[in-house]
Amino acid sequence: MPSPQEVLDNSVSQPATKTWEDVPEETKRKVQTPGFLKRFWRAYVTALDKHPIAVKSATSFFGFMIGDLLAQTITGHGAYDLFRTLRLVAFGVTLDGPVGHVWYTLLDRKVFPNEPTSNRAVVCKMLADQLLWAPFFSCVFFVFTNVLAGHPEMVLPSIQAKLLPMMIANFAVWPIAHLINFKFIPSQQRILYINCCQILWSAYLSNLSAGRTKTR
Repeated sequence: MPSPQEVLDNSVSQPATKTWEDVPEETKRKVQTPGFLKRFWRAYVTALDKHPIAVKSATSFFGFMIGDLLAQTITGHGAYDLFRTLRLVAFGVTLDGPVGHVWYTLLDRKVFPNEPTSNRAVVCKMLADQLLWAPFFSCVFFVFTNVLAGHPEMVLPSIQAKLLPMMIANFAVWPIAHLINFKFIPSQQRILYINCCQILWSAYLSNLSAGRTKTR
């Protein structure tokens, strides 16, 4: 946002302007009042600094909710399943947001903390995330959604039947997304970035979780 002096210096239509008080009120309002998006972003960043886990849980809430609504709209199989959406949202709020906050904070603190955006730091973080975290958290996803759906007996069959296809799809999407994440995205805003990328991924997870698992 330009300072009052810059407004004066750059003024062409008001060459005689000498002080901030001489600037027309309309120009002052344009300079002093940020747009809605700027105000929203400032409020978000402030809340993120004060309450990081709560805010990241909220972004996960919307990410998974939109993803599941999109999935159910695209597939269009039967009536809308509210409890399916609630299961995905519960996973986002209680695990994806808070645990993701801890995980990415740990990576930033432990993996080349003095050069966090160097190429080797970015690649090492991406590999740790994809080779360690992704398989583990995918299993957590199947445990959570099956138990919440009232079918704990389906946890192991779901992992056996769906983990490999899920990992193949994961490796097609997330390595590139995380290279961008660790290179360019500030640490505090990683969950927001991931949730934006994750809307379509959440739709995929929703359909994968809702799909039938064959048992012997």
